[in-house]
Parts: sequence; structure tokens; C-alpha cells
Amino acid sequence: MYAVYQELSTGMQNMLELLNAVNSASVFPRDEDIYQEVKSKNSESKGQQAIHPVIRTHDETGRKSIYVNGIHTLYFEGMTRDESLPDLNMLYERVQNPEYLYRLQWQKDTLAIGDNRCTQNITPLMTTIVIAA
Repeated sequence: MYAVYQELSTGMQNMLELLNAVNSASVFPRDEDIYQEVKSKNSESKGQQAIHPVIRTHDETGRKSIYVNGIHTLYFEGMTRDESLPDLNMLYERVQNPEYLYRLQWQKDTLAIGDNRCTQNITPLMTTIVIAA
């Protein structure tokens, strides 16, 4: 996610650094039907939500990275979902650009270690892991 951030224009970096994102552990926002269904059932419940900066600075490296993902990020704080989606979708698509991906094919005795503060698993497949760095 470092590289994704670094490749953004300075204007986009500056805009995103001002934003926080609302994330949920109970919603899969890229599936709009599921999002709407779960949102209506949990409209009063904030227990599964957290707000995080869209751009995070790594505690140890001091490098900036993007901290949104298509699995849990709902919208930008202070904006509607409809207002947030164009920029979120642009980030989700950019993350999947092959130049940012590392594909690991699991084999017997494979060990993979990643830093979840600056990577994200973008595939649900268990035999292949794809990490955006």
C-alpha cells in the first residue's frame, strides 16, 4: 500500500490525508445488495464499526500508505456513501493493478509473513495469496 500511495498525485495524496474512513467488520461494502441489507438490520448498531485515517503513517518505518479496502471500508467520515464511492472505487481498482501485487503460490511448508498495516489480501482464494504492497 506504500507504492499505491506514492503513485497518487500530490493533490490526491493531500485530499486523502485529510479524510477518515468508516470501516465495518460486519459488512462487505463492495456488494451493494449485502451492504444495504446489513445496513438496514444494523442501522442503530455501531459496535462493529471503527474509524481510521485513510492515509496511515507506519509506526516503525514512518512511511505513508493507504488504509482502505473493499471488504470493510464503507465511506469517508462526514460524507455519504454515494459521495465516497467514486474515490474509494478508484483506490480499490488501483490496488489491484498488477504492478502492486505479489502472488504467492502455497506449497507444502510455505510460510508467509505480512504486515497488515501496509498490505492487504485482495483474493479470497486459499491456495493463492495476492498481496498489495
